[in-house]
Amino acid sequence: MIRTLFGRFGLAARIGLSIAAAVVAIQVLVVAVFLLTPENRPPLYGALWLSDAVADLARSALSGAATEPDFLERLPRFGGLSVGIDQTPPRHLVPPPWPLNRVVATVRSKLADRPSAAVDAFFDGPWPLSGVASMTAPTGLQATWSEGPILPGEELLVPPLFLVTVDLGNGRWLTISPSERGARSRLLRSLAIVIAGTVLIGAIAVVTARGLVAPLGALAAAADRLGRERETTDIVRPAIPELAAIHDAFEAMQGRLKRFVDERTHMLAAISHDLRTPLARLRLQAEFVADEGQRAEMLDNIAALQDMLTETLSFAAGATTSDAPEAFDLASMLISLCDEASDAGGCAEYHGPNHAALSGRRTAIRRAFSNLIENAVRYGDRARVALLRAPHELTVTVSDDGPGIPPELFDKAFSPFQRLETSRNRESGGTGLGLAIARDIVLAHGGQTSLSNDRRRSKGLIVTVTFPSNSAPSSSAIAQRA
Repeated sequence: MIRTLFGRFGLAARIGLSIAAAVVAIQVLVVAVFLLTPENRPPLYGALWLSDAVADLARSALSGAATEPDFLERLPRFGGLSVGIDQTPPRHLVPPPWPLNRVVATVRSKLADRPSAAVDAFFDGPWPLSGVASMTAPTGLQATWSEGPILPGEELLVPPLFLVTVDLGNGRWLTISPSERGARSRLLRSLAIVIAGTVLIGAIAVVTARGLVAPLGALAAAADRLGRERETTDIVRPAIPELAAIHDAFEAMQGRLKRFVDERTHMLAAISHDLRTPLARLRLQAEFVADEGQRAEMLDNIAALQDMLTETLSFAAGATTSDAPEAFDLASMLISLCDEASDAGGCAEYHGPNHAALSGRRTAIRRAFSNLIENAVRYGDRARVALLRAPHELTVTVSDDGPGIPPELFDKAFSPFQRLETSRNRESGGTGLGLAIARDIVLAHGGQTSLSNDRRRSKGLIVTVTFPSNSAPSSSAIAQRA
């Protein structure tokens, strides 16, 4: 329900709502800190509560052995008070300052049955305490304050800078002072609130960013597949209006490109059908030419036209193979291709492991490496095929002993119908489609093809093909150039 309502907002509205949500989260954080954290002033202790706590601690300490290791552990525990043992005589102020004098008088009255217990107290800090208004009364008014024990119902507050001592009678004094644990607890609570608020704001930002970026990532992935797959890629239409408009434009572009390619393919298929019949007639007529040399030249030219037509249609339209992606042994395939090239009179050799598994369309990949090895033998006199197996990829290099290609022409070499060998002789010139077909097949399997010159030998071209170890084209991958 919330997602449906939120999906109606545009990109600008979503950004604005995200900022508003972050501001609201900050305000909630400020209010939480204000409510859960005490004011920025020292906490005050109730004098009557402090008197009862000191009396209980003193009575428990006087009834035990102060020299025992676990003496302090057996004393009662009061939150906000720190209890210890001191061997140094305490500092005395006679009488203790108000209102500690009232606390001391109250404790002494509670310990009346133990007259040997000397109780003293003093302020362990600046006096009067800055920021405590009740401690800054005029001197004349202070003279009227009582100095006896605290009366029932009387409310007095003690600043948190006191030290109360009780003489245990064995050269040791029990010391009672404000505990820093409470301050640390308040500090940790404040930090926890700040951290929780920061996490909340960060979560809002992350959720918003993911909601905005996810559709863009899907569009980017579809755009990447567009250049490698023949069929259109279906993606979910985003709910954000601005991204939905980009999605619609992308879908329309995919449809136009597919129609464009299909129209050219159908046109080339029609041309192929129309040209094959005249070529067949020319071949039949050439068979009746009396001059043997002229007849052979005519038949060779007709065969060249038929091969060029077949390869051109194969590259432009894609001769769809019926084999499905499967796992096969790439090393065995390369060894077989090198053996076939050698049997045909060329020089081809293989270096690498005897087995290397790869997933893909066997016929298409065989066509790609057949083109590369054939080019190496034709233009470089020799084909050296090497396979390197890594944990996450397979790399195949096909090198030759030819003159190589200038680096500025590497990109041009992959263009269709580009014959960098200037000869028009079919035996050496070819159609200029071998590298283009091989590269398209490799791209359809998620691989990469690159060219480089062999610097160590100062001659020769190296074609490097890299496949992911689990390479396999998607079901809608571009039809292989086989």
